Amino acid sequence: MTINLAILLLSGCLGLDPMGSAVADDTAGGGTDSGTYSSSFGGMSFPDSVDFGQVLLGDAAATTDLELTNDSNGNVKITDIQLDAGSDFQAESTSPPWVIGPGGQYVVTLSFDPSSTGVQTGTLSFGVETEQDLAAISLSGEGVTDATGTDTGGTSTGTSDGGTNAGSMTYSTSSLAFGTLAVGSTNSASVTLTNGTSDDVEIQSITSSSSVFTTSGITPPTTLSSGNSKTLQVSFTPTAATAYTETVTVQTDAGDKNIAVTGTGEDACTVCAPAISVDTGGSPTSMDFVSLIGIPDSQTVRISNVGDEDLIVRNVYATNDPIGSGDFDVSFSGSTTLAPGDRTSVTVTFTCPDVCLLEMTSLSADWNILHIESDDPSTSDYKIELNGGSGF
Repeated sequence: MTINLAILLLSGCLGLDPMGSAVADDTAGGGTDSGTYSSSFGGMSFPDSVDFGQVLLGDAAATTDLELTNDSNGNVKITDIQLDAGSDFQAESTSPPWVIGPGGQYVVTLSFDPSSTGVQTGTLSFGVETEQDLAAISLSGEGVTDATGTDTGGTSTGTSDGGTNAGSMTYSTSSLAFGTLAVGSTNSASVTLTNGTSDDVEIQSITSSSSVFTTSGITPPTTLSSGNSKTLQVSFTPTAATAYTETVTVQTDAGDKNIAVTGTGEDACTVCAPAISVDTGGSPTSMDFVSLIGIPDSQTVRISNVGDEDLIVRNVYATNDPIGSGDFDVSFSGSTTLAPGDRTSVTVTFTCPDVCLLEMTSLSADWNILHIESDDPSTSDYKIELNGGSGF
């Protein structure tokens, strides 16, 4: 089987449901469920997961278009696309980098064509130029035969309303994708188990392959009477900043069912905002310059983001008083975004063409002030006093 990644730059709507989740081609024998979670990464929004549901072995592959949308006001460069999956998956892609303009979309066409029965899982990851890590999108699907799959047009196989079948039991879904959560936080989702036969079914055990996924709502052993349903709650509580791909197994006397569960943990924020820090090599609020009769004095100002969200440095400029003959100039290339921990530098230059009086700061008149404008919520206009004079 193959998973094809045809990467296109489009601006239309290509197979997204109203929740922003990718939707598979119904001709493959199963629907795609991408959950109700969506994420944003480096200015790009995308669904957290793609679930192809059940696909008949030997039938046509299920396909879907996965959209990465640029929701920012500037260009975003896609730098990497990776597919991490088992032996049943292969990938072909047009090699990044690829620049996406504001409102533009980067479309990955996925297909699922199982060669064996059972739930298959994988991860599609992508990188952008402004981020050090990769964003992860969970992939899942189940290969089935006529005996265990959905209705193939004449022979009932016990599956209804998009559910999946394990003997005489039906399940509302074969996978749960929890998206990205802060480490230590919890999110829950449910699976409905239905006994559609005339016999009672004993639910013997429910187990999880990892302690980060826990279950509640059904306490084995318990009997599910004919025609009745029970709801199983599955909770995800990540303990580390990593991606999890695990299994919840329901064992009954009518057969077992593996439910694929995926989610990603991320470090919880501390500041939960961008925060500017300025280093002048001396005082963080004032700088002194000496221009020796036309020889400029240049000094470096380092701007860092010590917060845990991106800092946008919109503008850096100097104001000069209209009286003195000396001038302060700033080298700033334009608006830039600093990820947490990143920094940038600007150069401030003072030039006195001849003997000039001492250039002093006036905050009230906005004379000889270096302004650093950013989206720091507490210091949107960081000011540094500039003082300059001539030497002999």
